[in-house]
Amino acid sequence: MSDFESSVENFKQQILNKIQNPDLTSLLPVIQNIVKSSIDQNFISEGRFGDGLFGGGNQKWKKSQRALKQSGQTLSDTGRLASSIQVVATQQGNSLNIQAGSNLQYAAIHNFGGIIRIPARSRLYAQKRFSQSNKKGKFKKGTTFGKGFTTKSYTINIPPRPYLVLQDEDVVEILKKITEKIIQ
Repeated sequence: MSDFESSVENFKQQILNKIQNPDLTSLLPVIQNIVKSSIDQNFISEGRFGDGLFGGGNQKWKKSQRALKQSGQTLSDTGRLASSIQVVATQQGNSLNIQAGSNLQYAAIHNFGGIIRIPARSRLYAQKRFSQSNKKGKFKKGTTFGKGFTTKSYTINIPPRPYLVLQDEDVVEILKKITEKIIQ
């Protein structure tokens, strides 16, 4: 085997090694940023879901009752849900794993939809107390302690509003970054 043939074979092995065993650790923060930006854009646009590879598309969420009443944005009342989204990208061997989610207890039902069942309940209350004066803590005339009320059970139907989705162009951007890293 000549020097030229051995150097071509060596080059071929190096390329195959880069493709088969890529080291993406320096690229993981970039990938996390692409995914987080895409999810943030879902909140700003009030939905971008559909039939895309990872759930992306151009469909909008159904407006929430609160958003309609307050002329606000769906899923963006306080901003807690959007700010609680965490994205973690890891590499295990040849696999790239991307996990996105929230630790808020209501995050899943907003993403996937569902039914909330509120049971019937009774409450006792005391109303019309003096709050400032020498009669503090006493009841005003005509108020009786222990009046109560009962509410019937009811259900709330939360429609799915997928926010943990990626657009196809974001997947293309991630693949482009991976390709650039491998070619380096």
